[in-house]
Amino acid sequence: KKMASSTAGFGKIAGGVATGAMGGAALAGRNILGRGANMVANNAALRERAARGDVGARMALATARGAAKSSFDVRGVGESKLGKAVGADNLMGGIGKATGGGGFAKAVEEKAKAKAKYAKEAFGQTEEEKEKAQMLKEKYEGEDGKGGSKAKFAAAREAEEKDVKREKEEKEKEVASVEKDLTEKKKKFEEEKRANLAGVGSAVEEEAARKEFEAVERKLSDVKAAHNLVFGRHKEVMENKNYSEATKLLQEQAKKDEETWRDIRDAAKKRQGDYAKRLEEGRVKQTLTGGALGATIGAIGGPIGVIAGGLAGGLIARKLGTLQGNKAAARAVRKEARGKSATEELAEAARKRQKEIDEAAGTTSTAPSTVPPVPPPAPPPPAPSPKP
Repeated sequence: KKMASSTAGFGKIAGGVATGAMGGAALAGRNILGRGANMVANNAALRERAARGDVGARMALATARGAAKSSFDVRGVGESKLGKAVGADNLMGGIGKATGGGGFAKAVEEKAKAKAKYAKEAFGQTEEEKEKAQMLKEKYEGEDGKGGSKAKFAAAREAEEKDVKREKEEKEKEVASVEKDLTEKKKKFEEEKRANLAGVGSAVEEEAARKEFEAVERKLSDVKAAHNLVFGRHKEVMENKNYSEATKLLQEQAKKDEETWRDIRDAAKKRQGDYAKRLEEGRVKQTLTGGALGATIGAIGGPIGVIAGGLAGGLIARKLGTLQGNKAAARAVRKEARGKSATEELAEAARKRQKEIDEAAGTTSTAPSTVPPVPPPAPPPPAPSPKP
């Protein structure tokens, strides 16, 4: 009895040691192998190559994603599909359930969802890209719209537009003032000229008035020339947006920052778009391949058989391609890449808010799954009894 209890105790200790060893090995695997695999799985360059159809990149990405999600714990074998199939979960503990309900439409829908999910996981935005995109966005837009290259260019542009507008207004006022002065000087010169002819004036006063008039006339010519330069500059800035060199440098920097930010922000969308395009191109290849196969088979029956076989083969392959759901999958991938629209986000926020209100009130706003039966019509009133 004592020996049996000792053996049992030893078994427990050994089991505990083994469990601890396996757990430690799993922890080491997750920390070392899993971390390295996660870095590979989130490599943007590898994702771009895989999205364009590079087989080696796709295999490396798939392997890395699997390793990154693995627990590296052998105790999980019994819980896997393979383990259950071979009886690792208490022998025949579960073979699984039959699938395939819903037919053709369901198969297309499920494949589209699976492809969209895969595209998001395999080609979606990495954490590094998110952080870099946020940093570049702040460099371009700044914090609260201040301090970024966009705001700096906007400030310089507004200041320059304000300056040319002010200069134009000042020159217009100056031209109007000189024109008024010229009118007065001309009037005085004509008066002195008439007075001199009438003998009540003098040639000296007439000459002085003439010189004043001509001086103002020359001034008006210079002022108008300066006004034309200012007016031309005003038009270049306000209409043609041709700013000074300093403002142009700020404009170019803002444009560069915006493009760099958008490239990083939209890199995942581009990868998912490339993947969707590859799905569609694969569908076309299926049609062409099927057509060629049908034409080869149909060649046995002569020229007519070539045409008929080609058409039939192309139709069959197209049906198979549709069955695989490539077209629907491509649409789903692109929709996932675009994200939710503003209307969809508002609707989702409204649904969440309504759910919170219902939970707080202990009620629900969900429509009943079945419609209550309509009550039968009331029976007609009894007919009046005949009079005796």
